[in-house]
Amino acid sequence: MVSETTPLQRPDDYEDEEFSPFERLMIRIGSSRRLLWGLGLIIGLPIVYFLMVFLPSLAPPSADVPDLIKVAKLPVYLHPLIPPENLEMADHEIINDNYNDPESPIKNVPNFEKWNLLDKDTKLFRRHFRKLKAAACQRPAKRLILIGDVHGSLLELQKLLKHVKFDGGRYDHVVLLGDFLAKGKNSLGVLEYAIQNRIDCILGNHEWEILKRYVQYHGLPGVGFNESKNELRAAEQYDLDEQMRIAKRLMPEHIDYISKCSLIKELGPVPRMTNKKRTKYASTPASGVAVHGGLVWSVETLQDQDPEAILTIRNLLPPDYTIPTEDRHEVVDGEKSKPWTRFWTRRQLEVAANASEDALTAGTKVYYGHDAKRGVCFREFSTGLDSGCVYGAQLSAEIIWSEVVSTKNEDRIVYRNLFTQVNC
Repeated sequence: MVSETTPLQRPDDYEDEEFSPFERLMIRIGSSRRLLWGLGLIIGLPIVYFLMVFLPSLAPPSADVPDLIKVAKLPVYLHPLIPPENLEMADHEIINDNYNDPESPIKNVPNFEKWNLLDKDTKLFRRHFRKLKAAACQRPAKRLILIGDVHGSLLELQKLLKHVKFDGGRYDHVVLLGDFLAKGKNSLGVLEYAIQNRIDCILGNHEWEILKRYVQYHGLPGVGFNESKNELRAAEQYDLDEQMRIAKRLMPEHIDYISKCSLIKELGPVPRMTNKKRTKYASTPASGVAVHGGLVWSVETLQDQDPEAILTIRNLLPPDYTIPTEDRHEVVDGEKSKPWTRFWTRRQLEVAANASEDALTAGTKVYYGHDAKRGVCFREFSTGLDSGCVYGAQLSAEIIWSEVVSTKNEDRIVYRNLFTQVNC
């Protein structure tokens, strides 16, 4: 019983009597935990909303990636041209005195605006066109411009096309030899520029890697090639690297463009040079193809070439030199690997030697990139155009056209080429 004289107890006295020090500590921790949970909800809910709702809405819409194309033909054919009587050579306005000599290669860029298309009604054209076997859907072109690895170097690509006086696709047909994306400063700029200017393309190993990351990012089915549904089909998981960053920014129109870049592009007849100094044309052109990495000499048809080899080959492994490798320094049993072009040239020389006299082409010439260490490389049946622009070297191109040449006995149609570069 409490009387009036019983002293009142302070709250602390109750705490001292009812709770131990450990229990008081746990009470304080519980109060702090509830405070932290409250703050976490206040701060965390907006963050979760941003990550789960708002941020995905900023990502570009996805597009299904169709099966890729292994072998395709150009949408154009090189229509024979008639040079003007006075041949003004571009840049220095020099006239090449030996220009009409069919055995003399071109030293300067002709002004193609003044060159006329050969009349389709002439006997010369009709005879040539029957041999050419151009498809009805192929339109005439004055020039074919093949460009080595661009690697996101938009300004340098524009500089090169200005240098060769690109007509925007009216009569010029440009083909990028793969690896036009990644490494450089403006991959999406190169992509947009190529689409706007109707520039054709070859699939490179970097574009292939970007497509694989794209299907992972958007949760799409794997991507592969139309000839074999299971061939080189992507199913790996990738981290956030440069190629993934590009893949995340791709719009449906970008995917549509890249997916139309075939592994191999058949170019039709192209010139071939028979000496190392590139001063003498062969009497019969080769059949041209464009790839990114290369081809294996022992595989008989283009359709049978392995996609991974096409994308990445640089050398062939001993002892048979039929197995491709990307590593140019790889050694097997003490024997070094060797460039694939060496064996390709040997094989195509045999093919050309057995070609019939009235054949339009003899052998197959390959235009490729992917090998900046070796740089520009000319052989009779191959031309390498990766000159390391993204590393500060040059961006290279090969210009190819067909023209009518007058000799003492007759007029005939020949194929000519010009190699050119710009500094990067």
